[in-house]
Amino acid sequence: MTKPLGRFQGATSERVVDDLVEKKTHIIKTQDVEGIIQANHELSGLLKSTKGNSQSSMKRVGTIPVIVGLKWAQESGLTMYSRPWYDYCRKKLKDPENRGFRVEAP
Repeated sequence: MTKPLGRFQGATSERVVDDLVEKKTHIIKTQDVEGIIQANHELSGLLKSTKGNSQSSMKRVGTIPVIVGLKWAQESGLTMYSRPWYDYCRKKLKDPENRGFRVEAP
């Protein structure tokens, strides 16, 4: 099953795998995140060229794919979109391993 999630979100897919040895069923979720990484890279260049022109106190830090947000919620035990989850995501975005999801260094 594939679900389109929007212009840059990429498609998610789910598949069910039966492990006959352990007698367990696993649901494996995947998402193509290349479009998100590319969009963040392009937006980063745009933001650098307009730096200092913003009147807003808020700034875009990046875009986290849905599948990654779910994984981080599971890792942390936090509810997605809660204030503690946003704080957790902020820390995860500082990790060099997740630099593709950043628009600029947080």
